[in-house]
Amino acid sequence: IMHALLVRVGDEVFALPLTSISEVVKVTEEEISTVEGREILVLRESEIPLLRLADAYGVGGSSSARSKFVAVVRFGERLAGLVMDQVLRQQEVVIRAVGERVRGVPGIAGATEVGENQIALVVDVASLISGLGAARSLRREGHTAVVRR
Repeated sequence: IMHALLVRVGDEVFALPLTSISEVVKVTEEEISTVEGREILVLRESEIPLLRLADAYGVGGSSSARSKFVAVVRFGERLAGLVMDQVLRQQEVVIRAVGERVRGVPGIAGATEVGENQIALVVDVASLISGLGAARSLRREGHTAVVRR
C-alpha cells in the first residue's frame, strides 16, 4: 500500500508514488525548452530534464492541450520532470504484480485498481529515469511537495 498521485496521459492513468514527488507545476508548451536535443524546464533557476510519460510508455498524449503538468520527481538527490496531461487526485493504492507483457517495461512497479474496472500502472520513478538514460544529467536539489495550479 502506498500514497500515489493519479495522473492522466491521453486515455491512460498512471500512479506516481507521492514519496518521489517534490512538487507539481502547471506549464505551457512555450515554457519547455530544448537544449542539446533534450527537453528541459527552467524552474527557480535550475534546469530540470523532462521526460514525457506519453513517449516513455508509447501512449498518445493530449497534443491539443496548451498546458501540461510536470511532476518534479526525486530519486536520490537527482531531479527530473515527468510531463503529463492532467493531475487527477491523490489516492492510497495497493500495488499488484503485473503480467509477463508488462514486466519487462522499464519504470513499471506494478498495477493498481483506481476505480471500477479501471487499472493504473504504478510508475517506478528511479528505474524509469535510469532505464531511459536521463539519470546522468539530473540536477541535485531538494524541494518540498507542493501542487501549484
